[in-house]
Amino acid sequence: MRLFVAINFKAGTLDRLVELQDSIKPNSSKGNFTIRENMHLTLAFLGECSQAQENLAKSAIASTSFAPIGIEIGSLGLFKRRGGDIWWAGIELSKELDSMRFELNSHLSRAGFEIEDRDFSPHITLAREVATKMKPFKIAKINEVVQGVDLMSSQRVGGKLVYRSIFHKKADI
Repeated sequence: MRLFVAINFKAGTLDRLVELQDSIKPNSSKGNFTIRENMHLTLAFLGECSQAQENLAKSAIASTSFAPIGIEIGSLGLFKRRGGDIWWAGIELSKELDSMRFELNSHLSRAGFEIEDRDFSPHITLAREVATKMKPFKIAKINEVVQGVDLMSSQRVGGKLVYRSIFHKKADI
């Protein structure tokens, strides 16, 4: 099973992210746009995991303590790729988000998971393989208070990528 740890967003935030996509789509000759249900912020990618590793991941997530975290989505950008660009909505890296992610990764690392050793660039992927002459544009800020994190599974069902929460950790209040 392919697993990752993510923050999922409320309906209002997802609606606003879809509006951003809708401003890119008509100006693109091609693109693979993320379906609304799959929009998230990845905190840690775990890859292919056994049932035992899934249980270790659940324990690591459950051990992570954090208060509700204010998230601000405030930019639009892209990663240049040869086969088409990846468009994303950027999240301001707050001290609270960074601290929670650091603690989460420490627990996952102690549980035996190999955590990517690179700078954290928090973003929500809106589309892949986009061909457009558009440039990123200024967006109205989107704010949400995050109340938890999820262990997500990623599977292909009928040729469609489906993400599903298999464990949820609520913020400590």
